[in-house]
Amino acid sequence: MQVKLNKESWHCRYYKYASGNNYLPSSLCPYFWGLVFFIVASPVILITRALVEAQEKKLRKSSEEYDRNFKNMSLEEWREYQAQRYQEREDREAKRIFWGKVLFWTIIVSGTLTIGWSLVIYAKKIGWLKALAVVAISALVVAAMAFVSWVVIEKSGSLGRWIKGTSLYNLVGGMVYSFYKRACPIINWQDAKTV
Repeated sequence: MQVKLNKESWHCRYYKYASGNNYLPSSLCPYFWGLVFFIVASPVILITRALVEAQEKKLRKSSEEYDRNFKNMSLEEWREYQAQRYQEREDREAKRIFWGKVLFWTIIVSGTLTIGWSLVIYAKKIGWLKALAVVAISALVVAAMAFVSWVVIEKSGSLGRWIKGTSLYNLVGGMVYSFYKRACPIINWQDAKTV
């Protein structure tokens, strides 16, 4: 089955704008569900696009400022200016690292105290031995999950790979793809003149 769609229609133009490229799917299923997602995510897309455009404008402005300020600067003046900027960046980075450590240790200490206090209360209710067993089982489950994650990520090279080249896509995606080939109509993209 084929469906004729206009390349100049509002939904096609919005699909291109939201996806950020001019690629149009050749099948109706990914086009339709992509369009539904883009319409639902419109607030996020529009805010993101506005921020990106503002950043690009800022970069253009800083480029113009650079041309205006530094074209007539001597090499020594430029080196001093760069050294000053480098020092400012180092100072900002040191502040970020300091406050990052403060936040990290605040979370660790408050989390440890909260968990410890909860365990003490829990242990008083069910008994110390049972509470210790719950903590040990929880620690083993977390360690097993961490180990499995490490094996999957480090040993097989990517998160989606499982056993000897069989990926998650091959297991589930093959089933979806076979259904998709039978169920989704093909899109015949036409210009505004031919519709």
